[in-house]
Amino acid sequence: MNTWSPTVCLCKFETVNGSLSRAIHKCDIHAGLSDQGAWDAVLALIAALPPLVPQSLTPYQLKKELHLRGLLTTVEEAVAGADFITQLAWKEAVSFQRTDTLLLGMAQDLSISSATLDSIFIEGAKHD
Repeated sequence: MNTWSPTVCLCKFETVNGSLSRAIHKCDIHAGLSDQGAWDAVLALIAALPPLVPQSLTPYQLKKELHLRGLLTTVEEAVAGADFITQLAWKEAVSFQRTDTLLLGMAQDLSISSATLDSIFIEGAKHD
């Protein structure tokens, strides 16, 4: 009888300035990728992938990124003119969800594209 036994991957990826630079082979799962040339090919494929969009930001992360883009004052003015629930959400949120309908509506009202919003979340997530 054959039984399946999960194998744990112990491979390590080194980063330099947040970018993948080298993979260190440590397991039998990736035996075909044990030479550096094969790993370099894998890293090139990974590097070509679009960045993952974080699904939430803290208020600090979002507001800092908006400030750096010159959008914070515009957003705050729009919030001040919005309904009570929108103002409450902006003031009291412990996180901002990428898919939140209030956030998406505000972005649309301010002509902030989905791609720009993704970029705001990607870059905003880098702020501590």
